[in-house]
Amino acid sequence: MISSDAIRRWTAAGSVLVAGALSSCNEQDYLYYQAPAASKHSDVTHKLKQLQGNSMVDILWVIDNSGSMYSHQQNVIANTALFLSQFVKAGNLLNWKMGLISTDKADTPFIGFGPGRELTASTPGNIGLFQSAVDALGTGGTFQEEGFDPMLQALRRYPDFVRPRSTLAVIFVTDAEEQGDKSVSGVLSDL
Repeated sequence: MISSDAIRRWTAAGSVLVAGALSSCNEQDYLYYQAPAASKHSDVTHKLKQLQGNSMVDILWVIDNSGSMYSHQQNVIANTALFLSQFVKAGNLLNWKMGLISTDKADTPFIGFGPGRELTASTPGNIGLFQSAVDALGTGGTFQEEGFDPMLQALRRYPDFVRPRSTLAVIFVTDAEEQGDKSVSGVLSDL
């Protein structure tokens, strides 16, 4: 029979051995760290007042509706009035039109496409309509965030969205890189 005194000595010795073994481990040997890849994005700015001789701008919003986009969508909603106020300032003769689609190819446009769904400077309640459309996006869209294909798909299905002699501006709101198979140069060529 083993005495309780012997059990205590073995337990104490075992604890010292385990503690010694753990303290001799170098965490660097077992830690794997992958540095995040550098962000790749394009940022092209063109001031609207530089659009000389043309006061028509067709704006297509492509907003990601995947599960991680709730706060970003809420920021768009909260700042809609500020954004649109820049278009309707006194003396600003900009003739604008907007549409909203998601990054989910299965979704139909949320506003701005098709008869009776236009969103223009003269649409009554245009700020509230746009905010409601962004709110309707939700966060149940596909996890594969593609902006290019849905944009091209919408412009092909609704060729009247872009008016003759107008400038097309596309605004992407997403928290992920493009996950489709189209390159920027390929999209520009398609446009």
